[in-house]
Amino acid sequence: MGGREKSITRIVASLTAIFLIGLLAGQFAEAQEISKTQPVSNVIPANPANVKYNTITDRADTLDRHPVLMDNPSAHNPSYQELMAFLKSDDTVNNKYDYPNYTCANFVVDLQHKAESKGINCGYAGINFRGKETGHAINVFPTTDAGLVYVDLTGGKMIISKNLRKGMKYFNMGVIESVKIYW
Repeated sequence: MGGREKSITRIVASLTAIFLIGLLAGQFAEAQEISKTQPVSNVIPANPANVKYNTITDRADTLDRHPVLMDNPSAHNPSYQELMAFLKSDDTVNNKYDYPNYTCANFVVDLQHKAESKGINCGYAGINFRGKETGHAINVFPTTDAGLVYVDLTGGKMIISKNLRKGMKYFNMGVIESVKIYW
């Protein structure tokens, strides 16, 4: 075998090994309604066999990648205190915003995967603004004692909101036209 053939054989063997390891770890679960996807984060939930991945087909990030959410059927609705403890221990807020490569949608998907992998229900809230084509994405948590809690990590600091509604001004981004939640 020549040098080129040996290199190709090594690459094929490496890719096969990566695929098999991923398959055993449950990382290649089928996503529903796939049209375009972005890579699923490297977070591995406690029981990967039951986890599914769902693609949000009516929203996309700046590079036209559709968010892929983790659905862990073992996850539960946290109390507000449990949510705050989880957020305090998480480092997603330290990720660097890098337009167009890493934007609000990426922050949301990363935190959502981490929460679901820890057994905490977490969703994706897509915000549309009045008169603007560009929206925003934040996380949403269904708590047992404080209702829906919205968490925005974009920009290096954590912003927690408990009541987002149409007509409300959302910081310097605009007036909210609608909020759509994806679980």
